[in-house]
Amino acid sequence: MKELIAGLMMVAATAAVANELSIEELNAKHGVKGRVSFAEDAKGEPIAVLRDANGSCRVALRGAQVQSCSFAGDEHPLLYEPKTGYRAVPGARDFVHGGVPLLWPWFGSSGAPQFRSWWRRGLNALGCSFELEGPFHATARYSLFAVKNVSTEGDETSVTLVLGPCAEVSEYTPGEFELEYRITLGAHRLGLQLTTKNLGEEPFRYREGYHPYFAVSDCYAVTLSGVDGCVYESSRDLPCDVTHVWQGKVPEWPGCDLFKFKQPASVITLEDPAWKRSIVLTTTGARDVVTWCQDVRGTKGGTAMNILPEECRSYFCIEPSNFYPESEITLAQGESHTFETIITVKENAK
Repeated sequence: MKELIAGLMMVAATAAVANELSIEELNAKHGVKGRVSFAEDAKGEPIAVLRDANGSCRVALRGAQVQSCSFAGDEHPLLYEPKTGYRAVPGARDFVHGGVPLLWPWFGSSGAPQFRSWWRRGLNALGCSFELEGPFHATARYSLFAVKNVSTEGDETSVTLVLGPCAEVSEYTPGEFELEYRITLGAHRLGLQLTTKNLGEEPFRYREGYHPYFAVSDCYAVTLSGVDGCVYESSRDLPCDVTHVWQGKVPEWPGCDLFKFKQPASVITLEDPAWKRSIVLTTTGARDVVTWCQDVRGTKGGTAMNILPEECRSYFCIEPSNFYPESEITLAQGESHTFETIITVKENAK
């Protein structure tokens, strides 16, 4: 077992070195002509570009954030991209909205380390509202992932990114880990597969989630199926009441920007009547789903995020996750857990 752990830690160390590769070195080592290339985004950060007969997909190595995905033959892109680009707005939360952010080793504030209670009481008494010791939506989004490999077998193109122990995560989350994330571009299909391995001797605990921003005609006109019979809570019912059970599809989004569903069906479908298409999410390895759209009536003319006010109805988020405390993953030494979501688009007859 010691030899196995040592070998896994060597892989993580190799990944850390691979993070230092230049764009030219990444293209020389992992580029595939006409299928996979590497470039810099507007911030000078490395990105992987997957492009084949199925369409195109762009993935930032910083935070492993899928920035864009469009399928060949489809009138509309799968994912929403903010017109401001993937740059945090000064003075706002530096969680950059759009594409598919990866949330790990916690989700939002769920599972995040908390200040000690006396610290929290003291800060609140001073008029502050700081509750979290770590950043909102976790720490992996700050980390530079390495490219483990690419695949161009058959009619799919994929890139596998890897993250080992790093300062951004270890500052708040103790333990040794390896995080492997495979993004696959297929025919009207985007695959997201995240595997966490415990390389240390102590149990490793974490929560996780994908945060896809789906491009829609109007977030207030879509419906959601697959949550019938789920216990849920929402920002419509503050203070939260987790005893509600949802019945049927989810309509009537205006005035409510957040729903959290426990143990939904493994298949969630977002229906967009105006664009005559359905977006289907098939998930394994997760027990919860969170949905979110911006309540523009409550933004007083806009939002402090990197999304312009006039764009707030252009996206809808469906976030497969292990969100609740009972969904937290605990890995013993040498164990691993895989969390996968397959996103497919079905365009109905025009």
